Amino acid sequence: MKFIIKSKTMIVDNRIEEFVHRKIGPLAKIIPHSEIIPVDVDIEKSTHHQKGDVYKVVVQFLLKGNRLIRAVGRKETFSLAISKVREALEVQIKKYDHKPESKRKKTLKVSME
Repeated sequence: MKFIIKSKTMIVDNRIEEFVHRKIGPLAKIIPHSEIIPVDVDIEKSTHHQKGDVYKVVVQFLLKGNRLIRAVGRKETFSLAISKVREALEVQIKKYDHKPESKRKKTLKVSME
């Protein structure tokens, strides 16, 4: 997995990058097709809430067959938001992995006679 980490509202430093790699990186083991895929990670910190800061983490990537896997987590701390995203990604990847190949991608088979 190759991570592309972006943020408009906060500075992405090495500590944040390492945390994302440590939490979301192991999901590469359960992806059905072991290929290097770019993973987009968007981090946003909004401060306009009454109860304090809210972190929003969006992770998305494409699997084989143009299947988009996307998860969004909103929590009070960055680590809780990443954990929520990781749980959602695990569910989606396992759901995709257990789907029969015939239902993953419907293609039209044309025979040349």
